[in-house]
Amino acid sequence: MSERAQYYLSTKLPPSLEWVDNSCSLNSAKIDQNSTLWLTLIRGETDMPTQKIFYPDQALIFRSLPEEFQLIHAMGLSFNDFCSRGYPERESLYFAYVETHRNPHGIATASGAHEFYRRMTEYLRTAMDMVEHVIATYFRTFAERLPAHNSVANCLDTIQMLKLATSDPGHNPSSLERRRNFEAKRQLGIALQLFAIETADEESAVADDLSSIDQLTWERLFVPDESVDLWLIAGLNSARANRSENLELFRTHRQAKRRARERRHLETNIKEELLPSRVTNLGEKNYIVYVGNRRKRLLSTLLKLERGRPTGDRRGWKYVVVAVHQTGNELRLATRDDARVFHDHTHKTLWQSPLVVSPDPPNPNPHRHETYWDLKTLGRYHRADNGRMIAGSAEQLVTTIQDHLDTYVATDGLNHDLYRARQAMEFLGPLWFPHHRGPYDEVASMRLPGFGVDWDSPRLKEQLEHWWKNQL
Repeated sequence: MSERAQYYLSTKLPPSLEWVDNSCSLNSAKIDQNSTLWLTLIRGETDMPTQKIFYPDQALIFRSLPEEFQLIHAMGLSFNDFCSRGYPERESLYFAYVETHRNPHGIATASGAHEFYRRMTEYLRTAMDMVEHVIATYFRTFAERLPAHNSVANCLDTIQMLKLATSDPGHNPSSLERRRNFEAKRQLGIALQLFAIETADEESAVADDLSSIDQLTWERLFVPDESVDLWLIAGLNSARANRSENLELFRTHRQAKRRARERRHLETNIKEELLPSRVTNLGEKNYIVYVGNRRKRLLSTLLKLERGRPTGDRRGWKYVVVAVHQTGNELRLATRDDARVFHDHTHKTLWQSPLVVSPDPPNPNPHRHETYWDLKTLGRYHRADNGRMIAGSAEQLVTTIQDHLDTYVATDGLNHDLYRARQAMEFLGPLWFPHHRGPYDEVASMRLPGFGVDWDSPRLKEQLEHWWKNQL
C-alpha cells in the first residue's frame, strides 16, 4: 500500500467506504466527492504534492465596523443603481455586495442572491442577539441607555436594513433619527462581518472538526471509555485577589462534603468543584485530565478580530492536568512540571496526521495577565473536502488545575470573565455605542447616535468594574 494510502487510513474514513482485509470495496451506490478523493489517493491516482490546501483563516477578509460603514454607503449607491436598471431588489442587493466586498482575488462570494439573502437574515438576527447579550452581560449598569431603536430591533430584512442605514437623516435630525440611522449601519455591519467569518470558516465545520479531534483523543491519548470523577476543594485568599490555595482532591462527594464543612470553620471562602476527568497512562503513572471545550463562538471571534488578533483558536480545547497517580502511592495534585510532561506526550501521540503542529510560534497576546500560565500548541486539522484539503486552525492549551481554577475565581485581571468584560468595554463599547467619533473619524456621513455613555470616563469604568465583580 502506498504512503498516501497509509496517511489517509490513519484518519477517519468516509462512511461510504468499507474496508475488507487490505483492500477496499465501494459501498455500492453512494460515493460522495470526499470518498472519491480518498479512493484516488489510496490507489495512487492523485499526487499528494499537487493536493490543493485551503487555509480558512488566511482566506478571511475581515473589515472593522468603521470600514463596513463606508462599504455600506457604497453598497447603497450600487444597490440603487442596479434597481434603477430594472434588476429585482434581492439580486441588486447581492450584486451590490459582490461589487463592494471583493477580496485580493476579486472574489466576494459565490453564494448567489437567494442564499445570500437567506444567510443575511440569520446574521441580522444573530447580530441583534449579540448586541443584546453584550448589554446584558457587560453593560447592564447602563442598559436603559443602550437598547436598540424599534425599527432596527424588529428588522430582519436585509434590504430594508440597507435602506435604513443609507437614508439621509437630514441636516438637523432628531436624536431618535440619528440613533436609528447609526444602529441600522451597526446591525448591517455586524451581519456583514459574520457573513465574512462564516464564508471562510463555517461554525458548523469548526464544530465537526472538533468532534473528530475529540474522537482522535480517545484513540491516541486517553484510555478508551475510562473516566474518573474527582471532587476539588480549595480555599480562596481574599488578600491575594481570591487566588486559590490549599487544594485538596477527593474521590467521593461524601468525603468532599465532610472536608468542606471542616474547612468552612477555619476559612472564609471555600470553592467546591466536580471534575469529570479522563485518564492517560504514562508508564507507571496515570495522569488524570479534565478536558475543556474552547470552541470560539462567533461573538468571541468577532471581538478578537476587532482587536486585530488572529483567529488561530477557533478549533480550541484545553487539557487541565488535575492529578497524578502512581501504583502504590496516593493520588497527588498535579504540578506545572506534570503539565509539561503531559504537554510533551500530546505532541508524541495526538499531534500526528491529520493534526499538524504549526512551525510558527504564536504571536504574544498583549492583554495576557502576567501571572497566567499555560502551554500552547498551535497547528492545523486537515480534512478532505470536495477534492481539496481544508487546513483549519487549531489550538491546544495545557495547564494545571490550580492555574485553571484561578482564571474564574480570581477577582483581578487574571479572571477570564473580567478579562473579556474589559475587552468588551475597550473595543465594543466605542464601536457599538460610540460617545465620541473616535474610530469613525474617517466616516464623514456618520452622526453620533447619542447613547450618553462615555467610555473614557474613570467613573464609568469604576462602576462597570464594581458590577462585574459582583457577578463573579
